[in-house]
Amino acid sequence: MVERTLGKGEVGSSILPGGTSAWTSPPALRSTTPPAPVTAASTPPALTPPTESDEVNSSLCHGFIFDFCGVEVDRSTGAIRIDKYVTMHDCGRVLHPGMVAGQITGGFAHALGAAIYEEYTYGPDGSFLSGTFADYLLPTTTEVPPPVILHIETPSPFTPLGAKGVGEGNCMSTPVCIANAVADAVGAKDVDLPLTPAKLAALLETRA
Repeated sequence: MVERTLGKGEVGSSILPGGTSAWTSPPALRSTTPPAPVTAASTPPALTPPTESDEVNSSLCHGFIFDFCGVEVDRSTGAIRIDKYVTMHDCGRVLHPGMVAGQITGGFAHALGAAIYEEYTYGPDGSFLSGTFADYLLPTTTEVPPPVILHIETPSPFTPLGAKGVGEGNCMSTPVCIANAVADAVGAKDVDLPLTPAKLAALLETRA
């Protein structure tokens, strides 16, 4: 924390080198003198300009995810039931457990829609057939099982607090995890997302 006195009862403060700043001025309501701004900037040494080959490290630190799940597939209806979904994250030092849990759960819900429900469909003449929520399916709270969230913390050496990225990483890992689990359950080599009941029914017919 860096502080400097600006006037009677007025203190400006900045946190370095994270770029986050705060301002406190208790007598501001009684004073007409505008406070002096305090600005600070910091660039981590790991973030360097692009090389001659236009290569660049676009992120200071990367989070890591490991997912696995167990599913059941109804061969009569093509419905998928997720029995258990476990996701482990290494986002460095967890600064706000509630916010991290919200990011992971929200990303998981979005990814579940991409993996099983949400699909753009078109007619033979190119007309859009899934333009309403009656035709474009979305997962609701009744379709989204609570994932088991685990953490392993290996602090990043490149950030002041050791934190890494975590924002909605399950959007990338969950569709792949569900696709692999369903392919294993029905004995298929390749599957096409989203795994709608119609697609699964056609897939099961070919393997009957």
